[in-house]
Amino acid sequence: MRIRRHGITVYWPVIVLALAGVALFLLSGSASGKTITVAKDGSGDYTTIQDGINAAENGDTVYVKAGTYNEHVVVDKTINLTGEGSDKVTIDGGGSGDVVKITADWVNMSGFNVTGSGGHWSDAGIEIDSTHNSVFNNTCNSNNYYGIYIEDSSSNSISNNTYNSNNYYGIYLYRSDNNFISNNTCSSNNYHGIDLFSSNFNTFLGNKISENKIGIYMSYSHNNDIHNNCICNNTKYGIDAHNNHYIVDAVFNWWGDKSGPYNSSINPEGKGD
Repeated sequence: MRIRRHGITVYWPVIVLALAGVALFLLSGSASGKTITVAKDGSGDYTTIQDGINAAENGDTVYVKAGTYNEHVVVDKTINLTGEGSDKVTIDGGGSGDVVKITADWVNMSGFNVTGSGGHWSDAGIEIDSTHNSVFNNTCNSNNYYGIYIEDSSSNSISNNTYNSNNYYGIYLYRSDNNFISNNTCSSNNYHGIDLFSSNFNTFLGNKISENKIGIYMSYSHNNDIHNNCICNNTKYGIDAHNNHYIVDAVFNWWGDKSGPYNSSINPEGKGD
């Protein structure tokens, strides 16, 4: 996808891949860089993900083989946490707390299905409380309060994940700035596909946000770029910024119909969200 802004042509997929590559390079180039294998059947170095993380050092890779892992995971080291694939590796929190919590900076997490968080307002499939992380190619579907919860965190890349049918929000940003949210699917969540509270200067690009009660809900948030997303077939609003007190720049999105979003005074013929 090519976007021209301020006289500069920007190729967003290249930027996304480049950012992911930088993060991976920084980790792989460390002094250690060993791979620790986790397998439920005992064929790896450890049988639980947390034991693998506990044994790792900054710069290592913890590689998780296929299976369902009934545990809560805390990532408190700068590592690559890599699953064999989100269709093969499930982390199930059993209905309590956060399933995966990332507290270290510069973590890469990919290849997991994450489910079974608790029902408290701060519980999530994945929670991020740190910076410069890359979370990609994961699914957080069903039985999570939030799919992913980003709290007081900045400069994270959240890309190519699926956050469907979660109890409240697919993606929740709370007091978090300068994050890059791209090419995710946020559909059929009970309330909001994406929710922002006091979160600024974030970029939302190429996401599919559909069949939620509200596609994107914003409060006390400013200078967020929302472009080239599919915001369609949400049951109440595509974007609700009712209590935001800031202008929201959300041009160049697809609203479900070429006539654009309905507005009684500006676009009364609009048939989109």
